[in-house]
Amino acid sequence: MITMPLQNLEKIGFVSKAKGLKGALKISFEAFFYDYLEHPDSPVPTHFFLPFNNAFIPYFIEHLAADAHIPTVKFEEVDTRTQAEKLSHKAVFFDKELLEKYQIDTSDEEYWDYLIGYTLVNSNNELVVGKVVSIVYLPAHELLQTYQDGREILVPLNEALITNINEAEQRIHLDIPDGLLEVFLDTE
Repeated sequence: MITMPLQNLEKIGFVSKAKGLKGALKISFEAFFYDYLEHPDSPVPTHFFLPFNNAFIPYFIEHLAADAHIPTVKFEEVDTRTQAEKLSHKAVFFDKELLEKYQIDTSDEEYWDYLIGYTLVNSNNELVVGKVVSIVYLPAHELLQTYQDGREILVPLNEALITNINEAEQRIHLDIPDGLLEVFLDTE
């Protein structure tokens, strides 16, 4: 089994969840990794590394749709939803040397990770939407990922919706118009 030491890897995101029945996965990439994918000279990734039993194992890419709203990847030898679900919520790593070679700077991005664990509430502090479990970094914007009744909710990290971030109480106050929360619910 081929592995890679952690010092040679850079975390580029995480597996959000399985998509469909044939082993595809939704991936949440960090913003800087989109810079790599869009760089005209960078090679198309052939594999990503995922942690497994204290090692970082390469998973070879059969198909990558990075231009989608939430990118999807299909790994070789991951052919069922059950196999894909075993990879859900795992961190995804990439070769640090390739990022450096194409001068992708991973240090100066604006990160919202401190919001993980904050509770989403309405502007009246009444309706609890859920706790932020992750930040989804997309090229144009970021999304707060939470779950309600086992269903994924992706809320845009947007000044029009967020009225206040209370760091002391770890609460994010949202001004969500009636019916908009249902739009945020993942319908798959």
